[in-house]
Amino acid sequence: MQHRITELDTIVQKLYEDSVFGKLSDERFIKLSKGYEQEQKELEEQVRNLNQQVDEQEQQSVNMEQFLRLIRRQTNVTELTPTILHELIERIEVHQPDKSSGKRVQEITVHLSFIGAIGKIDILKTETAGSSETESFCPQTGIAAQNLAFGLC
Repeated sequence: MQHRITELDTIVQKLYEDSVFGKLSDERFIKLSKGYEQEQKELEEQVRNLNQQVDEQEQQSVNMEQFLRLIRRQTNVTELTPTILHELIERIEVHQPDKSSGKRVQEITVHLSFIGAIGKIDILKTETAGSSETESFCPQTGIAAQNLAFGLC
């Protein structure tokens, strides 16, 4: 793409010279130069978008490597301590409860360090006379959260 952008610069320059020396009418010059300039703008936009995607992928790769280093340090954990949780979890978002189904469902999103949101948990609380039960499940699969790795979908 970069090669074509450079080619287009050369073509527009030659078109201009041909126009100046009378080899090309003004109308023809305007028509041709507009087409080439439009193509060049589109290519430059594509190059910017692709560069942005490459930068994002590189950052994701760096983040994943940092997360894996963090996880490797925790391989022999026998107890989940506040320090370990603070290292692994960036933040937890607790959303407003939804009672539209007649049951209280509350969504929780866990953001891991360097990775971001990896899944959501829905907390379903059903209340019957004298007791209440709480169950966590993955909204996409319906699998109980305790049966999933990290309790996340």
